[in-house]
Amino acid sequence: MASPPTSPFANCTEKRNGEKLHKVVINGGTAALRILLKGIHPQLAISLKNHESTLLALKHRKVLKKDQWEMLFPPDGTQPNCELFDITLLGTLLTNICRFTPPSTGWNNKPPPNDRSTEANIARIIYHRNRLSHAPSTEVNTNDFNFYWEDVTAALVDLGLDQNEIDALKKEEELEKLARFDFTGDINHHLAKFQDGTREWIFNEVENWLDDRESPHRAMLITARAGMGKSVASAVICKRMQKADRPTGCHFCQHSFESYRDPKRMIQSLAYQLSSKLPEYKAVLVEQLSRSHNLELEDMIVQDLFVWLFKEPLSALADPGRNVLLLIDGLDEAELHGRNELLKVIANDLSKLPLWIRFLITARPEKTISDKLGNLKTFEWQQNDERNRDDIKLFFEKNLNSHVTNPDSLSAIVKELVQHSDGSMLFAFFLTQMIKNRPPLVSQEELRRPFPRGISSVYQSYFERMKERLQEELKDNYGSFFTDFLSALTVSEEPLHKEFIMDILLGNRNTLGSDCTREKIESVFSCISSLFILRDDHVHMFHKSVKDWLTDSSNGFSFVNEKEGHKILSQLCIKELEILKGRGEQLAEPLTQAKMKYALRHGVKHMLKASENSAQMEGLVRGYVIDLELVYAKLCNRDTDVVKDLVLVQEYPNSRTLSEEIHDTIETLLLQFKKNPRLLRDIPQMIFQNSLNEGGSVLSKKVSDALLKKHPEVPYMELFDKNGHRGPVEARFFCPDQVVSFDVSPDEELLVSECRDGKTSLWSLRTGEQLWEKDIIQSIKSYDEVPFGTAFRQTCLNIETGKRTLSFYSSTVFHPNGCSILPGNLAKVYSVDGEPTFLFPESKCHFNVCYFSCNKTKMLTDCPENAQQVVIWDTKNGEEIKRFESEEIIASFAISHDGDRVAICDVKGSLWLQAVEDTSWKRVSQTISGVGSPCGLLHFPVKGPLICGRIEHERSDHRDKYKLSVPALQSRSSCVFLWPLEPVGTDDRLKVICETSHFVSADLQIGFCLMLTNNLAVVGSPTVNYLTTLKITRPPGDVEMPRTAQTAFSTDDGSPHLYTAITICNPSKVTDEQRLVTLTMRDRENAREMKQEKSFQHSSRRVENGILSVTVTYNYEPGILVQTDSKTLEVWNSDLSQSLNSITMMGEVERLIPVSKDLVGCVLRRPNFSSKGQHELVIVWFDVLTWVVVFERTLNGNPELNSIACSLQRNVVFCGENNVGKREMFLYRREEDVSIWKEDVMYQGSSYWRHPHCVFSPQGDVVVTWNTLNGGYGLHTLNARNGMRKHIFLKNCYDIADCRFLNDGETMVCYRYESNVRLFSGATGEVLAVLDIGERPTCIGTSLNEPLIAVGLRFGNVKVIRAHAPKQWRNNHKKRKSSKDQK
Repeated sequence: MASPPTSPFANCTEKRNGEKLHKVVINGGTAALRILLKGIHPQLAISLKNHESTLLALKHRKVLKKDQWEMLFPPDGTQPNCELFDITLLGTLLTNICRFTPPSTGWNNKPPPNDRSTEANIARIIYHRNRLSHAPSTEVNTNDFNFYWEDVTAALVDLGLDQNEIDALKKEEELEKLARFDFTGDINHHLAKFQDGTREWIFNEVENWLDDRESPHRAMLITARAGMGKSVASAVICKRMQKADRPTGCHFCQHSFESYRDPKRMIQSLAYQLSSKLPEYKAVLVEQLSRSHNLELEDMIVQDLFVWLFKEPLSALADPGRNVLLLIDGLDEAELHGRNELLKVIANDLSKLPLWIRFLITARPEKTISDKLGNLKTFEWQQNDERNRDDIKLFFEKNLNSHVTNPDSLSAIVKELVQHSDGSMLFAFFLTQMIKNRPPLVSQEELRRPFPRGISSVYQSYFERMKERLQEELKDNYGSFFTDFLSALTVSEEPLHKEFIMDILLGNRNTLGSDCTREKIESVFSCISSLFILRDDHVHMFHKSVKDWLTDSSNGFSFVNEKEGHKILSQLCIKELEILKGRGEQLAEPLTQAKMKYALRHGVKHMLKASENSAQMEGLVRGYVIDLELVYAKLCNRDTDVVKDLVLVQEYPNSRTLSEEIHDTIETLLLQFKKNPRLLRDIPQMIFQNSLNEGGSVLSKKVSDALLKKHPEVPYMELFDKNGHRGPVEARFFCPDQVVSFDVSPDEELLVSECRDGKTSLWSLRTGEQLWEKDIIQSIKSYDEVPFGTAFRQTCLNIETGKRTLSFYSSTVFHPNGCSILPGNLAKVYSVDGEPTFLFPESKCHFNVCYFSCNKTKMLTDCPENAQQVVIWDTKNGEEIKRFESEEIIASFAISHDGDRVAICDVKGSLWLQAVEDTSWKRVSQTISGVGSPCGLLHFPVKGPLICGRIEHERSDHRDKYKLSVPALQSRSSCVFLWPLEPVGTDDRLKVICETSHFVSADLQIGFCLMLTNNLAVVGSPTVNYLTTLKITRPPGDVEMPRTAQTAFSTDDGSPHLYTAITICNPSKVTDEQRLVTLTMRDRENAREMKQEKSFQHSSRRVENGILSVTVTYNYEPGILVQTDSKTLEVWNSDLSQSLNSITMMGEVERLIPVSKDLVGCVLRRPNFSSKGQHELVIVWFDVLTWVVVFERTLNGNPELNSIACSLQRNVVFCGENNVGKREMFLYRREEDVSIWKEDVMYQGSSYWRHPHCVFSPQGDVVVTWNTLNGGYGLHTLNARNGMRKHIFLKNCYDIADCRFLNDGETMVCYRYESNVRLFSGATGEVLAVLDIGERPTCIGTSLNEPLIAVGLRFGNVKVIRAHAPKQWRNNHKKRKSSKDQK
């Protein structure tokens, strides 16, 4: 799928480009200018004195500031230090006291490219420094970055810097892409608990394995129960590795920190650490990262990231002669979003690394981990191991020696304590702390009376002591702080920020006196520090077992009231959210306050848990769940989940008592997230726009008020007619990779999908929420032989012709019981909760493709181990019913609706049919052409003959093209080909699905679909990474449908008129055949109704060339200029009731170009009298007011014109072909005969879907072009003066259809071959808004007077949009980005 629109808040590659450019300009430029100044003035102090009068004049003109003057002439009389001069001061000195002559463009402007003099290079450095300092953003797109980098570095080298150092700088900056963690604090925290002399037996085991160069084990797994001291041992190993100066890296997984559990960030951090210790690896890694400037590491799957950062770079290195250690502590705590992807990488990919890279892993002895890592060297650290007990004994001896009054009893006391500890070092630590807080021990009998036994008793004692200390410290202000604090901490979703604890404390004050000072608060934290740790201003449990104990109802203690905890956090979150709602336009800024971020993420859950009655719940949901400002704030902060909160409300037990208005609002919001999850993520302000257009009367009114009063800075598009806007798309489900297969549960509540990267996802069809994503695919698939990047299935290969037969997989499906998901087998399956379970443990069924009979009792599958067999299985018991064998490899197969017949097509193209009860095949004829060619798809419809399908693939113009040869299932008006996954009742319904898909998706050419009840269908493809749910309503049509080919608004400010041209359009069939074109006049307030119409005949060639009518001002009244035949132009009045004038042009009119209200450009084709039999193209400016041609220009080159635009200033830009047929683009200014710039690096293909286009901005200062430049797909904005690229929109999108400027001359509206209309800022290069209008537009038009857009649609329909692109948004957005970059 094409990349989503550029987000205003996330542009990592461009931001890094800007940072690198800034570094080379400032650091490199300063060094180069300093070298130059020193060379000219080696005796700087003397030279400054000699030029004091010049410098003094600069000071009086305020060119030199006071601090700069004092650097040149220090007040204390010391010598000036050139090393302290910045780039500004150096530039001032070089341009004023060094006898340099300014270049032709001056010191402050960019010099000509061919001027490489010293003066020009000084000016270059100054120019780029000023440009970067005054740019609205630090972001620089890759094309501009490469250009600026070459310009700057060439100047630096000319001025004396080393090219190799500059190149190294450019590459080394790539390391900044990597996430990294610093675990120094964690290591020191664990080291404080370590007792010297203990755990040496473990360290020896690790060191022996690590130093054993012959060991075949790349990884060692240490397993131990909680409290054994795994993290402390890991910290000691890290410290010893550092002291030994051995290359190492470490990662400490922590259940309370989500970022520490992110496998992608873990891998990046380990790579970064290793690069800092291993120079050879760093060099190769830098080279690897610098290969692609557009690479976003966060977009890579975990396995690919591991290969990219470890396998490939390390494979290129020589063995350093000593093993290198990477340590991962707490692998059992690395689970994120229900899966442990790091575990999968370790299990599957470590074997691909060199033997000298070693991984040490610690974890609890969980079955999942032991099963996955059974092939590693495993060390089981047992509690009852004598060496472990000896360590605990030593720990007691060292720590209690001074606390036992009778040395003779020390041995007996220690022995008793070792028994108490039960092999847990954590317990031993707590026991030691408790003993130290008591009077000295005399004998072991003292341990047996009040002393706790077991960890539970220890925790009880600690909490009781903590309570006593807090009461002593807080006195009258104690209140219920202890239970409030524990209750809130226990139910919190993540470690609580200390300010929450302070709020709880202050909430228990009895007075407003000064006894709750900062010192008092710090003493409270000291009291709770025995079991809780304050790290990074967040309160953490000392150990995971503490929380387990607190929430264990069987422990018999009442320190925690979970209901009260939710109430406390609910009130604290409400307070934060109220503050947030008052921020106005600052809602879009990323949050930095920890309490506010927590409230956004988890506040709703606490509120629901704390609500006492339906009325309270109604108020909470209205104020904090469906409040659009808070929804907007959540979207702007990526670590929040709006859908999760909405679904949480819907599924809450008391939700039925909520009002109908709230239920409707929740459904409306969920529909938005179902339809446009990616767009809302990338452009958060779209939540206002979508709610305005789709929210119904109540929600639309609220949004309108919010936008007008609270958020006038937010850009958006508003439909004039909001009725019937919904469109056919019900939901989009985005997957991590191309879709391999999908299925819908029997009750149509769930959707399961399998992706090319091996991930399986389960979705709720009702809410669009992803319920889980797991790596559960057991079948092995190869995608090496199918089109690159796709997930097709190759069924066979014709050795003689080399042609591959493509098909689809169907390897992840629901079992008919609806409770199990079959991952390619009937034995080990998965529940809908994502848990592994056994369905039919003895079943031998394994498959990559399966089809069910209508009653779901039989399942026909392929046989992965034998390509000449297919098998029918009983879905009730998993047993084999019958195995069918062919003499040839089977290319495709199917089972009949009733389950009684099986059909196959073999590799030779023969089609065979066999009844389940029979024993022999019967040959039948194919239903598609191509005798001898196998079909990759077979289908039994409910009625009618067997249908065969063949996927045709070709690579054309750098693009894969697909077609499905199944005449019975194709719609003549559609370019999308879909194959049904289950039997269809009628072909017509499938054709409608194909047509509907064609008009909502830009990327889908071929795929598969599943028809549901309620006129719904789910559509997917191996070529895209998403699934779409469509509402199918319109009946099929096998005739070419009329479409709106042109829309235009009246030129009069107050006129409501809108004009459309309706015709039959087919850009792939351009001929001289005549077509009927109907020009209509409508009211923009009610664009559905045609008030007047006129019809004309034109050739299809002329229709496809473009605009046939232009709205103008004639005799100071609004009118419309219409081309009525090949040479005639007529002007009609505004209501199309009367023709006012006409003119016959001196040539055939090829196209009309709107320029202004009274000026129209006409491209004429006329005979070239100097070349017999040839013709020429001429662009003329026709003045409607005077009714004369005021200017004309003959276009150079071959008269095959691809695209042309002209401006009010009489400039013209056009794309045509030269004498040798090569496509070029020129811009000519007014009467000048020589183009002021020329672009010849052009797209040279001939595909109709990539027809070149260009257009001027209303001011004529910008040229927008698409489908022209070979510098990359996308919408390119160029400086009209020099042709330099300013911005690229829709990068990598090849299917841009049209683009127009709004009346402000800066904002652009554009659409692709999909259902979205996009609004861009030509000034900042940002995406302002994206509106899903329900289907693919056929054309767009804009008004000269107002920010209005008319979108043409099928069947002659049109939608009118008012765009709001306030300059306040642009100014504020620049400030936000600048502030964000500085942070």
